[in-house]
Amino acid sequence: MFPFLERIRSLNWTRGKKLALISLILFCYLLVGAAVFEALEANNEAAQAEEYRSLIAQLVSASSLNETEVMNITSSLQRLQAVANAANGIENWAFAPSFFFALTVVTTIGYGQISPVTAGGQAFCCVYALIGIPITGVVLVKIADILKDRFNSLRDRLQKRLPDNFKFSDIMAPLIISLLGVFLFLFIPAVVFRAIEGWTYGESLYYAFITLSTIGFGDFVAGQESNTLRGLYKVLLMVWIFVGLAFLTLLLEVVNDMITKTAEATKSRLKSSDSTPADGESPRDAKVPLDDLDEDRRAPTDTSETV
Repeated sequence: MFPFLERIRSLNWTRGKKLALISLILFCYLLVGAAVFEALEANNEAAQAEEYRSLIAQLVSASSLNETEVMNITSSLQRLQAVANAANGIENWAFAPSFFFALTVVTTIGYGQISPVTAGGQAFCCVYALIGIPITGVVLVKIADILKDRFNSLRDRLQKRLPDNFKFSDIMAPLIISLLGVFLFLFIPAVVFRAIEGWTYGESLYYAFITLSTIGFGDFVAGQESNTLRGLYKVLLMVWIFVGLAFLTLLLEVVNDMITKTAEATKSRLKSSDSTPADGESPRDAKVPLDDLDEDRRAPTDTSETV
């Protein structure tokens, strides 16, 4: 399944050399990512910067303030952007939004659209995350185990109804789980976000992936608008996040099992090929394990056989 990784695994290298090779691969991957992001985003950033400077110039010309004063005002507005909802009657630190914030902390999503600003809040957030993240990890693993048992049960029932010559392979199971997870936790929620949040489908799909991967940039955050069903929407949103993260944990576990089984099968094939005589080599020329030779030497000789 992953011949390159299996090749690295089979190398007779020290742990440090293997770590250096994997680190080099990661560094090259980061270089590629940096080049692609620069190509895609740099021009747009330059255009937005020019628009920002033009807006500052318009504000200067339309008021009695100089450019420095206008820049100070815009900087203050950017700093106070997190409390804009509170100024409009939507509290960020009421109990329900605080509960949602706590969920983003222990799941390491951390959108960043709001964050503690008091010294006490920042200190508590650090301690809270230090304790809550491991607990959340344990809960997600337990939920993933339950989901795995349900999937295995469903797979066994389907296997009984299928022809005898058809069996679910070690590759097919992760593939089915992946497709099912993408459909349930990305494609369908993206439709809901598009209808409720007013985003495009691409933006909704982007938000769903960034959230469940726990990247959590915070450029798109669901449930920020004020409406009568905002509380229920937030609850459903939290359920989606938690179950989606558990499903992602299940997927990682299944993929890990698949890689482990592939590695074990590869090692078994390598061992069997080493013990098989090469082309043109007679069986008696093939290498026999020393243990087998010892057994032959220890075997008693039957002297009762007549000529």
